[in-house]
Amino acid sequence: MLTKLRSYWDYGNTFCGIEITIVEGKEKLFGVTAKKKQGEFTDLEFLQFPSLKDVDKNLSVQRHCFLAINSDKVLIKSVPSQENDPKTVSNAFPGLSLTDFYYEILKTPKNSIVAICRKDYVHNILKELEQQKINVLGFHLGITSLQSLASLFKKEKVNLPRFLISVEEKNIMNIVSNENYSETIYELEDIKVASEFLVSLAILFRYTGANTNSSNNFGEENKNLFRLHQEKVFFKNGMFLGIGLLLVSLLVNTFFFNSYFKKEQQLNEELVFMESQQVGMKSKLERVNQKEKLVDHILNSGSSRSSYYLNSVVALKPSSIGFSDIQYHPLNRSIRPDKQIEYSQNNMIVSGESKDKPDFSKWIVNLENLDWVEKVSVLHYGNLSKGINSFSITIAIKNESKN
Repeated sequence: MLTKLRSYWDYGNTFCGIEITIVEGKEKLFGVTAKKKQGEFTDLEFLQFPSLKDVDKNLSVQRHCFLAINSDKVLIKSVPSQENDPKTVSNAFPGLSLTDFYYEILKTPKNSIVAICRKDYVHNILKELEQQKINVLGFHLGITSLQSLASLFKKEKVNLPRFLISVEEKNIMNIVSNENYSETIYELEDIKVASEFLVSLAILFRYTGANTNSSNNFGEENKNLFRLHQEKVFFKNGMFLGIGLLLVSLLVNTFFFNSYFKKEQQLNEELVFMESQQVGMKSKLERVNQKEKLVDHILNSGSSRSSYYLNSVVALKPSSIGFSDIQYHPLNRSIRPDKQIEYSQNNMIVSGESKDKPDFSKWIVNLENLDWVEKVSVLHYGNLSKGINSFSITIAIKNESKN
């Protein structure tokens, strides 16, 4: 049961396999769609698409498929098997760059059938289908997927649009170019299938996890395609499921609870509102009183000495220095109605412009020699324009008890 639910969640009730191939020198697309009942594919429908750009017009709501790329852009050779895949590919196509090509190797009891294709060609196909909002769950090259049907063929020769396939002991054994193709009808377990639909039917079995005994260098790409499909399904189904649960919960709340608690909720809201109003007014009055006291303290404490400090700073200023801003007891941050006023006590910030750096340095030294100055810190000194530097300094004032 869980397997069926998982399958329905991922794929719905319609499955699809598509092959891109060549028939009489022209690119053709063949597809097979099916339902699934009791673990078997049923209600097979055989489709032929006008072109790659028209696939979406023939698919159902479940817009996903497995793809077999078998056009003339896919080169296939049968070679003796080597000790590893790269050597097998190199034996079939010497000097091939695996950076630019995808490969897939179908391993048979006697040899290896190697299919290669440029990566950019594959990606362009995937991009075109993605633009049609068709999720490709995975792709294969050449006739590799046909191995899934090899045990069902009663004839030793299988006639395909591009190749003539030899089948022995339930395995694909050899592959040669088919120069004289003509449509052949095959009977596979009481199902009649035209030869041009064999590969698209075979790749349909990828939904069941059928193993073709092949290896390739695009496994991660296929994993990414399937993961992207799952993410889209999760988002789509999860959204509908979430909306459904929300609607159900709203209906339950409306029918069973709303009529009983509406009046009580209204009274509680009024009570909470009145209490919050009282608390809010009291809190605001307290904040206003605190800020008023703080402002009065700042004004009263600073008025007695601020003029003396400012006069001392100005008296020592050389002519090459000009002031643009002087802050006595500067605020640490801007005043906000809902925040406590924070200011820097016993500090003065002086900003302006300097035309002579030696004069500026001498002025700093003179300031530090004042008996009421604790420390002078240069916050900023930098070029403003030609021959003029902007500056900002902090003068720390000694506590009045120390003066």
